[in-house]
Amino acid sequence: IADGYSVTAEFTCDIDGHKETVTAEVEAEETEPSCETDGYIIYTASVTFGDEIYQDEKIVVDEGSALGHDYSQYYEGSNDQPTFVWTEKADGGYTAVAVFCCNNDHSHTQEIAAEISVEDGVECSEGGNLYYYASVDFNDCYYNDEKIVEVGPGHDLIPVFHWFSIEKDYEAELIMVCKREDYQYGPIEVELTVSEEDGYTLYTATGTYNDVDYTEHKIIVHNAAKPLSVGNTYKVGDTIELNGTVYFSDDCDDAKRTSMSGLTPLVSVESGSSAQSSYDAIILENNLFVRMDDSGYAAGEMPEWLFDQSDGMLVGVRIESGTGAENDPYILKPVYGVSVTYEANDGVFNSFEGYSVTQYYTEQEISDGVYAIPIAENPESSGKLFLGWFTDEYATEKFDFENTPITESITLYAGWISI
Repeated sequence: IADGYSVTAEFTCDIDGHKETVTAEVEAEETEPSCETDGYIIYTASVTFGDEIYQDEKIVVDEGSALGHDYSQYYEGSNDQPTFVWTEKADGGYTAVAVFCCNNDHSHTQEIAAEISVEDGVECSEGGNLYYYASVDFNDCYYNDEKIVEVGPGHDLIPVFHWFSIEKDYEAELIMVCKREDYQYGPIEVELTVSEEDGYTLYTATGTYNDVDYTEHKIIVHNAAKPLSVGNTYKVGDTIELNGTVYFSDDCDDAKRTSMSGLTPLVSVESGSSAQSSYDAIILENNLFVRMDDSGYAAGEMPEWLFDQSDGMLVGVRIESGTGAENDPYILKPVYGVSVTYEANDGVFNSFEGYSVTQYYTEQEISDGVYAIPIAENPESSGKLFLGWFTDEYATEKFDFENTPITESITLYAGWISI
């Protein structure tokens, strides 16, 4: 019927099959649509027959009637503001999210992480305030909030580990450095453990200050020679035993060959040459192949790169096929990596004689989330102490080399404090 349903219940006698029809009473209960759920009506039919009550239900859904979320109250010029929720981080500082409520149902919210900036108004001798500013872009409008944290007098100390190379071994010490003023405590003696793993040595330094343990790792990758195996990829730092004929090929299958004579380094490649090379071993050092002599040292001058760099920097080679025989040479193809650019940030790299160094590599997990990432030499700056590498030029977020895989090129900035 127009405003619902008419219902009849038919009863059948078990003895002679006699049938009797009874008109049911129908009640309708309507549920309005919500943001995420279509509206619907529950029809309940009831009949009384032989002193018994019988019921049945029918649910009719208004397909497509869900309202969807409506955040239209948040627009330029409106008085509605989101609620900012601040959370203190375990290592200090704060994060914030802006909570926007739906017009249709205020229990439905959308959270957007805020960008945080900090203004430091603290002096170690007197204390002061840290001002945290949160900013969110939503519906093409900016919303802001502020959190003021009162800080008492005292130094804001952070751990800085210094590593020393002593006769092919390493030692470390811990210094607690104030982020605000020219103050440091230490050196603090550390407990150093050394574990030999497959292909690398892991040094772990742990120092304690005010009953808090601080730990830092140093990974030294071994350059043991690896025999050729078809399908394997050889990365930076690997030494490859090349006892046979090798054919270098780029991704376009253009011949990239080099000729060799005695203990000389690999030279720049020739295209279209029919010559193939037989030699003993090479080691990959950053973006270079270096020929190794029988003492394990690079022979001759540093060679030029073997492949074109149009696809980025090459960080290794993959053995595609071959046996090394003269008529079946090994086919080596390039492996391209992403880059990390180290900005000295008011410092200088002495050995590189510059302010910026870019290194290329492929992601390589060694063990339990520890990544072997080549780190540039520490820069130096007159009257300043190097604190480590940070994701921003203001040195507010330190980069975690051990547990952060890098899948795209990034830039890191040196952090400093006056001494």
